[in-house]
Amino acid sequence: MLCMRVRTRNAGAVAALLLAATTAGAQDKAPGPAPAKGDAKAEGKPGDKGADAAADEKEKKPTTTPGYSWTDKPVKAGKWRPKKKLDPNAPIAMFPGFRMLGDGSSQLWVHVTKKVNVSAAATSFALVGAQVNVRNNTNALVTEFFDTPLARARLKPDATGAQLVLELRENVVVKHRVVDGPGGSMVLYVDLPKAQRSYAARDDFAPDSRRTPGTGKVLPGKGTKTAPKRGPNQ
Repeated sequence: MLCMRVRTRNAGAVAALLLAATTAGAQDKAPGPAPAKGDAKAEGKPGDKGADAAADEKEKKPTTTPGYSWTDKPVKAGKWRPKKKLDPNAPIAMFPGFRMLGDGSSQLWVHVTKKVNVSAAATSFALVGAQVNVRNNTNALVTEFFDTPLARARLKPDATGAQLVLELRENVVVKHRVVDGPGGSMVLYVDLPKAQRSYAARDDFAPDSRRTPGTGKVLPGKGTKTAPKRGPNQ
């Protein structure tokens, strides 16, 4: 009888403890009053996740500032290739050059790695079977500021090989010759006579247009310049 009373008292104590724990948990989970709009706690302080998310949303919104913008896409550097496939065993025309000579005449030349036939015309020279393998060798040689009848010359690929084309500014007769080089190479020389007038010592303006407005004072000329003498060793 005594044992049954002890067990009954213990069961009542356990039931009272469980009831107290359940009541406390319900009170903790009970929803509290909603934070007011604009409350500092609701918006969060700098560094809080809520504040950072709000800042990110504000940055994503488009601006209304007038103007324009663009994006420069990177240009892929292309490698120059000739129109037709190069033959590794074919002769190569390269190093076109120009120089003034001491007697007032001028000279043009092109190196060829192997001997080829030269077909000459009035203002062009065809190097039969030769090829141009570097793009820089096809750039024009501008000689209009030298005392020479030649304005510019250009080496370019041709259907029969390579071709040296001249652009003259005087009606003159040009001569050419072929000189053997080392290792079976050759050099094509084109000789031009002395120019009939001076092109190096010139002013870009007429005498009347070089006067200072309002004073009538004539500006000094540019003076003369001596053209450099350069070329291959013969």
